[in-house]
Amino acid sequence: MGIDRSNVRCVVHATVPKSIEHYQQETGRAGRDGLEAECVLFYSAADVIRWRSLIERSAGEGDASAELIAAQETLLRRMQGFCTAPRCRHAALSEYFGQTYERADCGACDVCLHEVEGMEDATVIAQKVLSCVARTGERFGIGHVVDVLTGTDSERIRSLGHAHQSTYGLLRETPKRELTAIVYQLVDHGVLERTEGDRPVLRLNERSWEVMRGELDVRLLRIASRTRRATAVEQDSWDGVDRALFEALRELRRDLAAERGVPAYVVLDDRTLRSLARHRPTTLAALRNVRGIGEKRAADWGERLIAAIAAQAG
Repeated sequence: MGIDRSNVRCVVHATVPKSIEHYQQETGRAGRDGLEAECVLFYSAADVIRWRSLIERSAGEGDASAELIAAQETLLRRMQGFCTAPRCRHAALSEYFGQTYERADCGACDVCLHEVEGMEDATVIAQKVLSCVARTGERFGIGHVVDVLTGTDSERIRSLGHAHQSTYGLLRETPKRELTAIVYQLVDHGVLERTEGDRPVLRLNERSWEVMRGELDVRLLRIASRTRRATAVEQDSWDGVDRALFEALRELRRDLAAERGVPAYVVLDDRTLRSLARHRPTTLAALRNVRGIGEKRAADWGERLIAAIAAQAG
């Protein structure tokens, strides 16, 4: 961020606060002396589950009224949404407190600094996770499901026969820590449920089946690479790319993102834009063959993408 960290004040949230009001109050302690300040929040869906459990326990013990319990759950959901939504944090905070935020990019939060990025084939990855939960009988926790998907060779997996499941090793190339974060994101998005108690297990719901049937798309985030150097592979990825067309497609992507109210990478990532600018598809059939497009994106934006490609060619 270009900050001399010897004079930086930092507020670190090791767990998720129970409301945006609490978060704002705590982060406000930074920067009061006029020095540069940085706020870091470590988020996990497990924290939200823990808070929800405490709220439900208070309700069961009669320590709070029904109205207070409902208000606490609403505040927690809003905090969860703030943490998981891929949008400018400053804009989200301003709007939550009833203020408008004029800038499109604050240039300071993790989203605007591109410290997080969208995952390619997120819906396909989600389908694999959900299929594993289904095939293992909705009887196991996150750790076991991750072990099955990554092809872990353990006595427990062998004894349960899960090494012979079709989902065994489906996500072998994904690091376990990243896959665990993916599962928690699916819980956050409500397409997967995690039970309470000492031995929580994963369960499917109606939204799970909508994802597996291809009726519902999923967006997943991951931490972006710290290094953004142009590697040899990245340089090769520009071979044959029409740079002018690529820029025109970037403009179109920006418009599509603004219409949907989502970050640009949710619409199409740069790799897909380069493929479009390299192959220049002029029909929907050809467009569907471009990596990263698929049936839904072709249906949603195919005509406009083809029109942009044709306009640049003309």
